Amino acid sequence: MNGRLRAYIASALLTLCLPAYGAEGDAALAYKKGDYTAALQQLRPLAEQGNANAQNQLGYMYANGQGVPQDNKQAVFWFKKAADQGDAGAQNNLGYMYHQGLGVPRDQAQAVALYLKAAAQGYSMAQNNLAACFESGDGVPQDYGQALAWYRKAAEQGNISALRSIGVMYYVGRGVSQDYGQAYAWYHKAADKGDPLAQFTLGYMFENGMGIPQDYAQAISWYRKAAEQGNDAAENNLGTMYYKGQGVARNLPEAQRWFRKAAEHGNVQAKQTLSTLFFQQSRTATPSAEPFDSIDAAVSDCEIKEIATGRYFLYNLTTGRLDLQAGALRVISACLTQSNAWVDKCIQESGNAEGCTKGSLVIPEKLIKDAWTHRNNLKAWEKEASK
Repeated sequence: MNGRLRAYIASALLTLCLPAYGAEGDAALAYKKGDYTAALQQLRPLAEQGNANAQNQLGYMYANGQGVPQDNKQAVFWFKKAADQGDAGAQNNLGYMYHQGLGVPRDQAQAVALYLKAAAQGYSMAQNNLAACFESGDGVPQDYGQALAWYRKAAEQGNISALRSIGVMYYVGRGVSQDYGQAYAWYHKAADKGDPLAQFTLGYMFENGMGIPQDYAQAISWYRKAAEQGNDAAENNLGTMYYKGQGVARNLPEAQRWFRKAAEHGNVQAKQTLSTLFFQQSRTATPSAEPFDSIDAAVSDCEIKEIATGRYFLYNLTTGRLDLQAGALRVISACLTQSNAWVDKCIQESGNAEGCTKGSLVIPEKLIKDAWTHRNNLKAWEKEASK
């Protein structure tokens, strides 16, 4: 079972930052309680009187639709008022809006200029965002040296994204010599602060002995920390380790539990693994519909059902096992109703059923088409099988 995923090596995510409250204590309490209406009642008068922090907070609430309809133009309006007063948080947030083209035309150069103003004031989130721009070449010439320098400034203030990003640069050798030992050290700092991406990567490094001795128990531990925060890659890899019995006793139900969690979070590899497991289980099942009923109860994702039961349906086409054919069709009948239109559209657009995809998952179109062809025979088959 292939449950291996590469460590996270993407550039740092640009961030819109929640402002820190100053004298707006009542608004802060209301906001923390989720009472956005009360927070707005406190903030708006202050913002209209020129309080920069209140203006920044009001912009943040408009950007996220908290207590008000989501409105990027209003967010930009209030961020700009605060940024013009030199508020570093607002400069960072306005830079983010320009960078993403939210409420304003996208302008990466303007975004960098705003990040630089905030970064010069020591604002760690802006330092991190500025570093990400240098790393990717957004709005400035790509410069790994500058990226690393700004990441380090943010990391010195404990910025989690920056800590992880330095780990990434050492992991892949971006602007520095590749050094798994250094990568491990920086990932560990981010992981200790609860970052699930760094926790996943530590698990991956322990599992594969990258810069550190291979240690399945440590891999399990870090995968679990990330998985408990909903990281789908960690959920998938944790399932694989339970399936193989690496660092833990082999436990197929527990493996399936983690694969299901990963699949529910959109992990393509987990979906493919589940379909294979269900297919393997149904091949050894006794002649009844029970394995398919079990799949139907355990899995809500039509992609998994189509692959697992559809594969088994085709597997039995030449065996004369009408009961199992009927069981497979019964489970995926509703899914096939959705899939038929998709397959037809795919073929029309490409002129070829080969290589079509559904979302990010490659589906064997012949499987679905063949199953659909026989779907109308379901009642007759079930009747025959019941004799």
